Amino acid sequence: MQSITIAPTERKDLIQKMKRERRPSRRLRMHIVLLCADGRSPTEIARVLFCSRTTVYAVAARFIREEQTAFNDRKMRGPEPLLGEPASEYIERLLEEDSPLEHGWLRSRWSCKLLAVELFKERAALVSRETVRRVLHRMGFRWRRPRPVPPERDSAGQQEQKRRRLLDVLSMVKKAGAFFQDETRLETNPKVGFCWMRKGKQTTAENAGHQPQGVDLRSAQFPNGCFSLGEGRAQERRVVHQAARSAAQDLSLPQGVAPGGGQ
Repeated sequence: MQSITIAPTERKDLIQKMKRERRPSRRLRMHIVLLCADGRSPTEIARVLFCSRTTVYAVAARFIREEQTAFNDRKMRGPEPLLGEPASEYIERLLEEDSPLEHGWLRSRWSCKLLAVELFKERAALVSRETVRRVLHRMGFRWRRPRPVPPERDSAGQQEQKRRRLLDVLSMVKKAGAFFQDETRLETNPKVGFCWMRKGKQTTAENAGHQPQGVDLRSAQFPNGCFSLGEGRAQERRVVHQAARSAAQDLSLPQGVAPGGGQ
């Protein structure tokens, strides 16, 4: 084995790097080079570091040829990846800039299966969803839940959303004399699903509030404003009754029917 000579300053820097190194493979190579520079034999180094003498000879020879780059891991052998750089950049652009609706998919978020179908449609790349999952993890994406944040109070978007909901309710009242829906859960704070996001960078999702509120609604009759409730807390039932009474006051009710006299 050829001898390795390291300057005192370089040796000191290498010791500091070895102490701070987190990857065991790089730390082992640095330790082997330091012991070789101290004049230790391959047998002693292998016995102290619990490795083979072949590893000691290989690391020493590589350090003589490549110097500091000898500590890095070599490129793994095997076939070329199915998704190259252009496909990876396309997936990154889909996750960070585009939504599935813009590409004709009736989905609110990108999944591995949907990304695989989109790659096949746009680039004729036939890959499985597990391949897409490995590529996403390699690019630094994680499948996490967004952080729910309350919307801005009395914002223009919120007012427009309320106006559209009221118009939908009025149109339903005009078209049908009665409305019935069985075992429906009304949630003011809906469940936030998972999506792909950068590691260490959590995205946000607009939500109604921080505390989930809901009630199991059995049936609702718009002409007389009667609500039949199932399971639910008393506070939740009171909220729905108050909404029913306020909505029934603006309806043309039959004679003898009291507004909000729900069950």
